Amino acid sequence: MPESMTEPESLITNSILQIQTYLSANDPRSALKTTKKTLRKLETLLAKKKMNVGNHYIFFKMVEGDCFYALNEPDKALLSYKSILEKFRLSDKDAEFLAMVHNKIGRTYVLKGETENGMIEFAKAKSYYQTSKKYREAYELGMSLLKYNLSKNDFNSAKQLLKELKKLNKKDKEKDRKNRNSLLLEFYEISIVEDVQKQAKKLSNLVEKARNIDFNLAAELGLSYSKLLLKKGDKNESVQQIEQLITEADKRKD
Repeated sequence: MPESMTEPESLITNSILQIQTYLSANDPRSALKTTKKTLRKLETLLAKKKMNVGNHYIFFKMVEGDCFYALNEPDKALLSYKSILEKFRLSDKDAEFLAMVHNKIGRTYVLKGETENGMIEFAKAKSYYQTSKKYREAYELGMSLLKYNLSKNDFNSAKQLLKELKKLNKKDKEKDRKNRNSLLLEFYEISIVEDVQKQAKKLSNLVEKARNIDFNLAAELGLSYSKLLLKKGDKNESVQQIEQLITEADKRKD
């Protein structure tokens, strides 16, 4: 151990290297074993107040949760993630970190099959990401919430989310992604319209608009349009839409 490095610092550095090696080898169980061993030592240091290791303890507690998640043990993963919120006083100054924790709790609930609880945690994470001005992360979580609301036919919540997502998308500095997301948001906005005739007309215009920006997205929207035509009973038009997309895709390959 180098003279400049204390025993706790050496413990932390060596543990991180071992855990990274195990995870790179797709061995979360060995990574978990090392993580638990490190946590026990850090708990001793915390109790003795020998060194300010709180941040390191939080880091390894997160890793512990990640290992349980990788091992498909969601209940244990939830205990690890939630213990961070219970053991340490975190405020809006830690908004980005809080967003990360709630995001992990959310995905663990989804893994467990408790999707509704997962969405509640995603909403918390989205809010914290917005507080920390991590707008892209907030947007991505917002999209997950939007799709969930639409799957539940909760159109009022979906409409409110769409307004928020449009504002978040405007803050995106990457032009191509912003344009693509604008089209996606417009698509979801159209999908809320109850009148099938209005949906079909708007989707047709949106597909044409998308062709000039992102053909893959245009194809995705075109398939949705084709399904809507079938719903209307326009089987021939639906088939024609699919054939047109296939023909255009083949031309782009050449």
